[in-house]
Amino acid sequence: MANCDFLPVGMGATACAENYAGTGTTAYLFKGADVDTSGLTVDDTTNSYKGFALKSGKKLNPVKLKNQANKVASSSLGKNKGFSNVGTIVVERDLDIAAVCARTMNNTNFGVLLQRPGVNEGCYILWNPSVAPTFELADDTGDTFDSDNQATWTVTSSPMPYPRMRISQEDFAALEI
Repeated sequence: MANCDFLPVGMGATACAENYAGTGTTAYLFKGADVDTSGLTVDDTTNSYKGFALKSGKKLNPVKLKNQANKVASSSLGKNKGFSNVGTIVVERDLDIAAVCARTMNNTNFGVLLQRPGVNEGCYILWNPSVAPTFELADDTGDTFDSDNQATWTVTSSPMPYPRMRISQEDFAALEI
C-alpha cells in the first residue's frame, strides 16, 4: 500500500517555493458517514487522499476561525504505526452555536477540512475512514471586557498514513458548502 521510497526534498525548481505557515480561517466539518469512500484512495506520492467526496446531498458545514491561531501538527506513532495529525483551531464567533457543533463532534464520527495557506492548495484533512477522530474542547468566556471569549477545539486523527494529510484543491472545489 504505502510507497517507501525516498523523494528529493528542497531540490530543483520547487526549492524556491513559498513556505506559508498556519491554516485558512474556516474549518469545514463533515460527518464520517457522509463520505463516499467508493473512489477514495491514498496517493503515496503526495500524502493525500484522492477522490475525496461526500455522498449526494451532503454538505460541508463551515466554521469561522480566529485569524493566525490555527494549526495542524503531526507526529510519528513509531515504526510501521502511522502518524498522528492534530488540528488546533480557535472559534471566536457565535460561540453558542459552536457549542452545539462541539456536542455533535463529541458524540459522532466526524472530520475536519482546513484550507492550506496559499492559493488553490487544497485542504488538510483530519479524518480516517477506519478510525474516528477524537475531540477535545477548551472553552473560556474570559473574565474582563478585553479578554478573549473563545473556544479552542483540538481534533486528533490517528493513525493516518502520512503526516500533513490533505485533499487536492480539485476535490475540495467539488464539495458543496
